[in-house]
Amino acid sequence: NIVSDNSSISNNLKFAIALELQKNISLTSIAKRYNISISSVQKVMNNCYSDFKVNKKYLPRAICIDEFKSVKNIDGAMSFVFADYQSKSIIDIVEDRRLHSLTEYFSR
Repeated sequence: NIVSDNSSISNNLKFAIALELQKNISLTSIAKRYNISISSVQKVMNNCYSDFKVNKKYLPRAICIDEFKSVKNIDGAMSFVFADYQSKSIIDIVEDRRLHSLTEYFSR
């Protein structure tokens, strides 16, 4: 099928968007490039990459943490990344490394 049921975006376009999502490009830029809404890009992302959602009810036995300079349009200048030490996989990235943001994140 060219277009899936209950969809207005072609399957080829969804595939192209999924490939773009693997790059370091904002959702807004992808939406503008393909002349679709940001929410449409988010739907493609949620459908294609549902396995990558963070399980917030579980933390591994040991975690690695680091901070890095992120994009300019967030509140803090530095972001916080943490990974599972054993599997060497990134668990999540928090936009702000400040204590109140991390406390809020880990209190969920």
